[in-house]
Amino acid sequence: QRLPGGPLYDSPRRPIHRDFAMQTPSYLTTFVHEVQDLLERIEAAILALESTPGDTELINQLFRAFHTLKGSAGVAGVTSIAGFTHHVETAMDRVRGGVLALTPPLVSAVLASKDHVAALLAAELGGAAVAKATGATLVAQLEALSAAADGSPSGTSAPGAPELSVDYLVVFDPTIDPTELATH
Repeated sequence: QRLPGGPLYDSPRRPIHRDFAMQTPSYLTTFVHEVQDLLERIEAAILALESTPGDTELINQLFRAFHTLKGSAGVAGVTSIAGFTHHVETAMDRVRGGVLALTPPLVSAVLASKDHVAALLAAELGGAAVAKATGATLVAQLEALSAAADGSPSGTSAPGAPELSVDYLVVFDPTIDPTELATH
């Protein structure tokens, strides 16, 4: 299948990236640039937190960067990044809310998460596949650190504890043929 002026697709969502810059729809090119910029911001904020731990503006910047990554990936149809960053965003929201401390193990997990997002992006662009276990391990670390802050074992809540929030992951999956929108 081919979009007019666009890449060949081997599935509804996965372009075959032979020449990314020349064949990719502009929204995907924009997405790639945005992800690269956000990853740089994440690293800069984490490095700055080493000299000013607890800086609320830097913590807010980290949260917003992961929040934007999740949303942009959802809009671009890159579910691997949207699904993964949802977990990091949740942890950073808990840090922002004062429920979870930004400890050295959490900083390490966030840095590893940044690297994982970069690897997921590279895989989406036709690079080496990323082992699913890598993301699962990072998610488990984030959940364990978050559960430890609650004083409960990972994946469980304290008896009688109220549910604090409900998270939703919304993914936009653009159609390959925009003309199909007019017939539905």
